[in-house]
Amino acid sequence: MTLNITLEYDPAIVDQTLSETDTMMSEHYMAVGVSAIQCVNLALQAAGSPVVNRILDIPCGHGRVLRHLKARFPDAHIDASDLDADGVAFCASQFGVNPILSTPELTQGNLPGNYDLIWVGSLLTHVGRPTFQRWMAYLTSNLSPTGVAVFSMHGRYSAVLNETFPYIARDIWDGVIQPMFETTGYGYADYVEGDVGLHGVIEADYGISLAKPEIIIADAAAVPDSRIVLYSERGWIGHHDVIALAKPGYAV
Repeated sequence: MTLNITLEYDPAIVDQTLSETDTMMSEHYMAVGVSAIQCVNLALQAAGSPVVNRILDIPCGHGRVLRHLKARFPDAHIDASDLDADGVAFCASQFGVNPILSTPELTQGNLPGNYDLIWVGSLLTHVGRPTFQRWMAYLTSNLSPTGVAVFSMHGRYSAVLNETFPYIARDIWDGVIQPMFETTGYGYADYVEGDVGLHGVIEADYGISLAKPEIIIADAAAVPDSRIVLYSERGWIGHHDVIALAKPGYAV
């Protein structure tokens, strides 16, 4: 069954200007953004959050989701953050948002905080479990008292998709990620030269993760000063699992 979640904006008004250096372009580009807004709306409803004045999109890339956030929340202040300086600059110039260049270790950055909404699409999908735990806690700590952080993860369905569209070298998937996933509930390995997800960049501690829902939920439940308001398996574009955290002090 498909839930009829009102978008509260017309996707037709979204700025469709694309950067020539955007590595995420595909036939589903605009649909990915629409689905992200559906996830955001669900999380805000679940948290009972009354207003969104300050937004962080991290990693913003070249605005695949950010352009939809701008249309959905036209009066909000939006910070666009990424390691990709070209993407951050494009988002700032094209969409009129505030640029924040990120750092390889996210917690060493300088986020102003007090966000009513943080969208974290396809970031924790690329890190190991200790980093996932650390970054989820850090970003959640940057919420306003009524804010919501929405994270995407590679859940069980990603293992199914990998059979047709491999994320990483087959020997690494079969020999490292899948066994870790089966035994611990969280598999991870760094990218290596030639992997399709690299987009020309190879860095340590950047690869592919695969996590079971119970592990994602357990780690989210351990985040200080927070509460889980939503878990949606395959919630983003029918692929990524989505989990949303909010501050505990706001009574629904």
